[in-house]
Amino acid sequence: MIAKKRVPIPKPIEREVLFRNQSVCCICHKSGVQIHHIDDNPSNNKINNLCVLCIEHHAEASNKTGMTKALDASLLRKYKKEWEGLVLRKHQEHQKEQPKASNIEKEITRFEIKKTIYSLPKKTKKETEEIMDYLFQFHLFEENITEYILETLDGVRWFFTGAQLGVIAEKVFEYFWHLVGPDHVPMGRSDEIKIRKAIELLEGIGTQTAIFESNLSALNIVVDKSLPRLFEVCESYKKKKLGQRVLKAYKDIEEEWKDTTQAPGNERKKSPAQAVKTISKVYNRLNNRLQKIQR
Repeated sequence: MIAKKRVPIPKPIEREVLFRNQSVCCICHKSGVQIHHIDDNPSNNKINNLCVLCIEHHAEASNKTGMTKALDASLLRKYKKEWEGLVLRKHQEHQKEQPKASNIEKEITRFEIKKTIYSLPKKTKKETEEIMDYLFQFHLFEENITEYILETLDGVRWFFTGAQLGVIAEKVFEYFWHLVGPDHVPMGRSDEIKIRKAIELLEGIGTQTAIFESNLSALNIVVDKSLPRLFEVCESYKKKKLGQRVLKAYKDIEEEWKDTTQAPGNERKKSPAQAVKTISKVYNRLNNRLQKIQR
């Protein structure tokens, strides 16, 4: 049997998985951990396929020589969901215990966020990554600020480079790490609003890459990573209307890229045609899954 090729876990996904688990084993809660692929496929780096284990439990889960395997995939998924759900509930309880910010404090926070985002056009890709991580801290510790962050990013995205758009597109999903599944965390109305804002931002980035024919890697992040991740959340919570909104974003991005292929001088260019092909392929795959959502 040919061993499956190992694909390095992208840093944003690695960080997110460790954050969800407080960097401890999801079984025994010890530190000194490794990230394990639940389905034993080292190229499947989807968040729902990654669990955090200590060295001992990682060895047990990876053992293929014994007659029985105590830590099989179904049991690992159960440990993962229960621990990540508990971590989230602790975080939510901690937020509720914090004193409510005054109106002046809220305005100061918004001013800081706007000032930070408005400084982005002058930054490098690495600096953009650092600033996005800084903004994420507001999301964690300031109630009802995520929507404002997403709206402000969307409002000034025209000033960003293609490389910056790629960074922003990849980090958008981090704002929804807490939606681990309906059995553990309910999706509130505010969560649905934030998801719609995120979809709008990603759709805008996708269409913007067509208008300026800039950085196809940014487009690929939008259509092949970030939007599918948001769709998985919608699918998990059986939010069909939100799933339809994701698919609408694909259609709008596709139409913009089709216009690009028809522009004078672009008829024989490979990039626009390849972009349309990629968008259509992912759209069809997600549309098939959408039909299975019951409501």
